[in-house]
Amino acid sequence: MAATTIGALEQTIAFTERRHELLAGNIANLSTPDYRSRDLDVDEFQTALARSIRDPEPSNRAIENTSPVMPDWSGVLPGMLGHPILSAEAAAASGVGSQAKDPQIQHIGPTEAVTRDDRWSGPRSAMESIVYHDGSDVSLEEQVNKISKNKHLHNLAISTMRNQFDLLRAAITERA
Repeated sequence: MAATTIGALEQTIAFTERRHELLAGNIANLSTPDYRSRDLDVDEFQTALARSIRDPEPSNRAIENTSPVMPDWSGVLPGMLGHPILSAEAAAASGVGSQAKDPQIQHIGPTEAVTRDDRWSGPRSAMESIVYHDGSDVSLEEQVNKISKNKHLHNLAISTMRNQFDLLRAAITERA
């Protein structure tokens, strides 16, 4: 159980580090004409992480490479093509996003309950695709918001991992 927890935390930390690099790059290119923002899909990552926790077989893991690698210009992490950790733009361009969907999620239809967020998904997605006068789609406010949420997820994973190691250290040294 602890090995699964630590592995999931390691994957979360690696994901948040890579995502932060992309988001920081978006802010760095804020005034670059025709720049398109890049991001990693958090929902796809969480789905892949949940799947890897449920099915710990190495051949079935959605996330195999946890070594630090730099994403390419499309936002795709090298060695991860075909895996759910793709930017929405790269997934749409490559058609991989449809293959990476969890079959358990695909059965949800329009008869399901509509949440508050579902009512605003149309206007929200329209706001995300706004292109500014210089041809870029980077919004400073949106990027700062994403970085803040990413930072909180990263800090949560770090503090949880620290607590796991403290428990392990206490068990080894027989202290309570």
